[in-house]
Amino acid sequence: MANEFDLLVALDDYTRDSSSGCVSGWMDLLSIVQRHGLSDRAHEEAARWTGALVELGYLRHQPKSLGDSRPEIPGTSWDQGQVSRYHDYRLTSTGREEAERIRRRAREIGTDAALGSRLPALFRPWMTNSQTRAIAVPIAQLQAALDREDDNAAIGAAKDLIESACRVTLDHLARDAPSATSLPSLFKLAAESTAQADVSAIDVGRGLAATVQRIAELRNAAGAGHGRASAPDVAHRDARLAATASTAVASYLLAGT
Repeated sequence: MANEFDLLVALDDYTRDSSSGCVSGWMDLLSIVQRHGLSDRAHEEAARWTGALVELGYLRHQPKSLGDSRPEIPGTSWDQGQVSRYHDYRLTSTGREEAERIRRRAREIGTDAALGSRLPALFRPWMTNSQTRAIAVPIAQLQAALDREDDNAAIGAAKDLIESACRVTLDHLARDAPSATSLPSLFKLAAESTAQADVSAIDVGRGLAATVQRIAELRNAAGAGHGRASAPDVAHRDARLAATASTAVASYLLAGT
């Protein structure tokens, strides 16, 4: 259910894109609530939420009439009549900071939903300190990229996490891993090394190989780590899928040793 903080973020977006930097009055406030689908009772909620943001110090305003000296009573819910007394609604610096904090928290929740349940499985008891760091670095880069919605960096970190998992797996099994090996070939070597004689594991590994191939192709086309003449467009859902898939692949390899 939406609340005044959802309106705060919507107002921040609106005023940043507006040449005037403000919301002119009641009708614009109402339109913002309706456009973002924040409430089925837009007239009531737009007024009440606006009053709450003013009381919190996140929104300031100017009286429409210079002779309007009626005081605002703290703790009193605003109605349409109250909000219509004012115009030139602008976010304060505190309001903008809060809007950004809300956005950041929403991104972090999305990152946790995509990665959180899998991350503990990536650190195995047998890992040396060096092997643990080799896994921890791309995980941290992947989380940070998703938190700031840097899709190119997320794709690059996803590829790096799979490569690290492959190399840590092979190192633990005392198998050689040539430095110039492509990611799909490296994964095949690691997957076959962990599968041993388990036919079902071999079949699963073959299925994941297609995922690894696609992440490698996506990274070559759009991931961070390559110099480019222009930044390629990446769908946010593709980057999140690559991130989620990379943790699944890494978990599969590291759990099999």
